[in-house]
Amino acid sequence: MPDVADGLTRAQRAAVSHPDGPLLITGEAGSGRTTVLAHRHARLAMAGGAASRVLSIASTQPAAAAMRARLIELVRPPYDELRVHTFGSLCLELLRNEAAEAGLDPDFVPVAPAERVALLLESLGRLTLRHH
Repeated sequence: MPDVADGLTRAQRAAVSHPDGPLLITGEAGSGRTTVLAHRHARLAMAGGAASRVLSIASTQPAAAAMRARLIELVRPPYDELRVHTFGSLCLELLRNEAAEAGLDPDFVPVAPAERVALLLESLGRLTLRHH
């Protein structure tokens, strides 16, 4: 199991060892942002016990998958769940967990972007027909 600070720059080490609490990490593509987030997530999970108590949000599914793969290498098992999401997948999980409170059917199915456009066009067509 590698040390969570192995191979990091001084600035990256500072972000990884930031005292507990929220931390916003920004940077350009290729800047090491995902690496820093994965190492910080691993440090917090190992320091606080349960990895499921730490949440990381990545911008895309491939970035989330890459972070999850890095965490598997960094976090010592056993761990319940590595909480790595995209904004969309986090929102979906929250809606699924709190469906009744949100007034949703717990078995709802999210609508894909193409389906949203089709539904909007269909609704617009019905509105146009009503006004003529």
